[in-house]
Amino acid sequence: MRKVVLVILFTLCLFLVACNNNGSAENDSTNGIEGNKTSETGDEKSEQEVEETSSDKDNKELNEVGDVVNEGLYSVELLKTKEINETLDHGPISLKVIDAKLIKMFDISDEMKVSLEQFFNEEISNDFTYIQLQYNAKNTSDDDITWHRLTNVVADKSEQVDGNDDFLSREFVYDIFAGVEVEYLGGYLMSSSDVNDVRLIFSPVHKNGSYDELSGKLEYNFSF
Repeated sequence: MRKVVLVILFTLCLFLVACNNNGSAENDSTNGIEGNKTSETGDEKSEQEVEETSSDKDNKELNEVGDVVNEGLYSVELLKTKEINETLDHGPISLKVIDAKLIKMFDISDEMKVSLEQFFNEEISNDFTYIQLQYNAKNTSDDDITWHRLTNVVADKSEQVDGNDDFLSREFVYDIFAGVEVEYLGGYLMSSSDVNDVRLIFSPVHKNGSYDELSGKLEYNFSF
């Protein structure tokens, strides 16, 4: 139960990053309109400066290397990013690996630090690095299947992370019904920020409710 609560809380915090970006942009746009109505001497140059300032202030998404987001309980910085957008055949599953990001978390509050240590069952430093991986899996068959998604992340052939130590997923979906596509967003703790080559190992695919294997494990490699 503690793990479930933490995952939901932490994912909610990350979800708010995107929501705050959209919401703040709408509020600033409204304020800009009201300012134009009350201003008698404003010109196009002033309006443009205000818009640029608001845009910089509300850019709360990690899109480019060096972007930093401060969410109060913690801050995150994008160290590396890799656009992949590659679709793999995995038996009945059409697996699309979308992107990967290497992210540093720092300025962690005591509250967040305690929660993270409870999740990982180990002491966490005041800053750490993790890989965020986004991928989708679609069951293209007419039968329900069971798939235990990403089982391992191997970084630079020296560090192996269990796929179950994913602290970003809100829930673990193992049964995929016929024709259904499931979206995954995983976070995997790394011992070092010096990550270049990554090996992903996805689990075999089984027929739902049986041990019949429809496809063996699948491996995919990429480099930041």
